Amino acid sequence: MQRFAIVVAGIAGAVSLGAAAALRHLLHDNAQAMEWGATATRLGLLHAAALLGLAALMRDGAVIGVAPMRVALWCFAAGLLLFCGSLWLLAFGAPHRVAGVTPVGGTLLIVGWAALAIGAMARRPG
Repeated sequence: MQRFAIVVAGIAGAVSLGAAAALRHLLHDNAQAMEWGATATRLGLLHAAALLGLAALMRDGAVIGVAPMRVALWCFAAGLLLFCGSLWLLAFGAPHRVAGVTPVGGTLLIVGWAALAIGAMARRPG
């Protein structure tokens, strides 16, 4: 799971920067596209960093239980795909109905953070 977290972090970082660069060069005159892209890029990079931190916690395993870390990892991965992915698709001209999955992705990102908090507060056996 630790390796998967690092892989997702790397992909999220690369896609975030690549999409931001493409938007800046191709759609710089479209304010709405730039706003969607900026939000997706900011949250994509933030969650890429969070995934690297999660990978470090997975190595240690002493701070947070394994189950909450797995929940956080999967929620971050799915949330990035749905939230950031839908915003980038919208920015690049996808039909507006794509926005229907954006709140689902945002909710998954929130659940991921909550899983980390719950895992840190839970009493660990031993």
